[in-house]
Amino acid sequence: MSLARAEKAEAAIRKAYEQFNAGDVGRAKKTLLAEKPASLAHPVGKTLAGLIARAEGRPKEALKAFDEALAERPGDPNLMWLRGAVIGDLGRPELGLAEIEAALARRAAMPKARFERGRMLMKLGRPREALDAFDAAIEQVPAFPEALHERGNALKALDQHDHALTSYQLAFDLRPDDVEIARARAAQLLDLFRLDEALAALDAILKQSPDDMQTRVFRVEVLIRLDRLDDALAEADRVTRIPGGRARAEWLRGHVLEQTPDRARALQHFERAVTAGLTTPVAYLHRGFMKLALGRWPEAWPDYEHRHEDSPKEIAPMMMAIWPKWRGEDPTGKRILVVDEQGLGDAIQFCRYLPLLADRGARIGYLIKPRLIGLFSGLDPRIDLIPEIKGDEAFDLSCPLLSLPGLMGATPDTVPASVPYFTADPARAARWGERIGSHGFRIGVVWQGNPDPIIDHGRSYPLAALAPIAALPGVRLIALQKNFGLDQLDALPAPMRVETLGDDFDTGPHAFLDTAAAMANLDLVITSDTSVAHLAGALGRPVFVALKQVADWRWLDGRDDSPFYPTMRLFRQATRGDWGSVFAAMTPAVAERIAAMP
Repeated sequence: MSLARAEKAEAAIRKAYEQFNAGDVGRAKKTLLAEKPASLAHPVGKTLAGLIARAEGRPKEALKAFDEALAERPGDPNLMWLRGAVIGDLGRPELGLAEIEAALARRAAMPKARFERGRMLMKLGRPREALDAFDAAIEQVPAFPEALHERGNALKALDQHDHALTSYQLAFDLRPDDVEIARARAAQLLDLFRLDEALAALDAILKQSPDDMQTRVFRVEVLIRLDRLDDALAEADRVTRIPGGRARAEWLRGHVLEQTPDRARALQHFERAVTAGLTTPVAYLHRGFMKLALGRWPEAWPDYEHRHEDSPKEIAPMMMAIWPKWRGEDPTGKRILVVDEQGLGDAIQFCRYLPLLADRGARIGYLIKPRLIGLFSGLDPRIDLIPEIKGDEAFDLSCPLLSLPGLMGATPDTVPASVPYFTADPARAARWGERIGSHGFRIGVVWQGNPDPIIDHGRSYPLAALAPIAALPGVRLIALQKNFGLDQLDALPAPMRVETLGDDFDTGPHAFLDTAAAMANLDLVITSDTSVAHLAGALGRPVFVALKQVADWRWLDGRDDSPFYPTMRLFRQATRGDWGSVFAAMTPAVAERIAAMP
């Protein structure tokens, strides 16, 4: 190669690098290739060719280019970490991480390598270590928007949501026109339920990128949480006009309508979304929710099995990675680990299937939340309660708890509903009986669940809504409430009164033991949709449950009873948010029970 040709190629490489670093990948590629093959014969040119290929989503070509450059510059730490990053892009983050760490061992002052190390750790599900890597990169280059963005992702994975927003905000301040960063910031505002701010942030993105589908998906979610369902439906319709958006738009319509009593219409849209090619776990799962709520359980259970696919780090899929999943085959003689999942109420509601599995000949270990061991200790002597996995257990199979109904062919008509299947400790019940006394019509009340708006989402009612019931002759309202909502006791309308059971009520390491004992001394329990509703039902106590207009699938649609709990009666809002209608219907029902007392 002539000297002039070599100098021209080097000049082209320098110019192409400047264009690439300015974000103009297309011009950089054109400039570099204009002087090929000379520009691509140089190791720096090969490196740039790899960077361009990676930026254009061609990781295999990028790896080839970096390998060729490394062949000429063996041990070059910059090329080593670039190679590791691309290996991670190709789905081998563990190998990519090893390559990047080898590069950093040669040269520590490489902030981009530390950033890529963090990315590999995130891919490997190690957000705590990833956070340290991003912090190390930012320490070397404080104005590093990509690292600040990924740092926010790591903090989010660690449930440090306020800190995640701070990191996203810093990235956004450095690069406000980056749609991905702006969207992450808006999504975090949504997660923090700062809905008006989230909506404004999403609207700003759409001014810049009106066809950004994920932003419109987030906007539908914000509008749903603001109870602006008509606007949310209109936003879902807009997604139809985005190229490739038809299936997503159908799913979004279903998602809006599942917030309404029209579950059947919501199901139609979820069906259309799947038919149109949206085959994500969430698409199947929400279709399953609608079928469950409508009582179409045999069709629903296969869809419901998709619930863990987006959460491989949850305990149930982790156990299934160790022991194969039981799929309904003959379990005779098999040692099966059943894994607790979701909330306390779910454990209480669905543990009824554990004895049925034992009846089929299985030997059962139940991985249980430690707080529930006291309550569950009398469930069935054939069930081994396991608070933690130590690593030396010998099981043949595993199964998530809420998979048991489907694997056993459950329908609303075949739910095993023999109650009680829990009982209060007699000595404890006697102690609480002395404290509560026997006078009056004793009603235990729970009004507030977990106040997290994503979890509660309208399930809790205000304590003062019980005033009409409190006014009935002889009624004593006795609070079974724990942790949340106790401040409402100080703001009751006169002359309403609610008794409390003292600071020592249910304060031990095991949940619900005092609550169960207190319930043994009550005439009725009135509760919102919380675990206490399931406890009362499992104890066979009379219980009235106040439900929002569109309740969880576990209560089914259009029923005032529960196939799970024969002593339970359901009272639903007539319209969205209308608790007055619930207690207007419940008050005469309470009066009837009082009149029927001997």
